[in-house]
Amino acid sequence: MLKRVALDLILAVAAALGTFSRSRADLGLEILALRQQLCVLKRQRPRPPVKVARSVVLGRAAAILVALEGRARRREARYCCGLAPSCVS
Repeated sequence: MLKRVALDLILAVAAALGTFSRSRADLGLEILALRQQLCVLKRQRPRPPVKVARSVVLGRAAAILVALEGRARRREARYCCGLAPSCVS
């Protein structure tokens, strides 16, 4: 238990010292990424609420497409040119 705490402390100190050795460009990129995340979190207009009817329709449509895809059989393409695959599913 004591070894684990000591190891965690050593790793934390090493990580803290590692931040001082990074280049200014790396720190600038990290700051830019964090600012972008803050802007997304603080957006003025929140996302519109998801309507139940819309989610039901989209869920049902997805289920139908999955069922149809399972029934589809592979067949040879009608025209074999360089732009189209030789088999169509």
